[in-house]
Amino acid sequence: MSKVLGLDLGTNSIGWAIIDTDNNQIESCGTRIFPGKAVRHKRIARQKRRNVFTIVNLLHFISFATVLLSLYDRTSWQFWLNLSLTTFVATLILLHQDKK
Repeated sequence: MSKVLGLDLGTNSIGWAIIDTDNNQIESCGTRIFPGKAVRHKRIARQKRRNVFTIVNLLHFISFATVLLSLYDRTSWQFWLNLSLTTFVATLILLHQDKK
């Protein structure tokens, strides 16, 4: 009476079976699923990090462009500041729409 234990190792589970080789039958089998963090949580964190990085880069670009434009034409720097703030608000609205 010889028996073989078969294991199937997965990332979040283990499957097992005990096989009787004399009768060539499965005596018992089962699985064990481990609770773990879902991939969804990691993906959400990655998206948040990416969005923050995008917003920070946009703010850097807007401030740099505003400084350059204010040095170029001192009379219309308020216009360019208003334009850059409008662009920033539009970007925030677009980022917020993706979350719905």
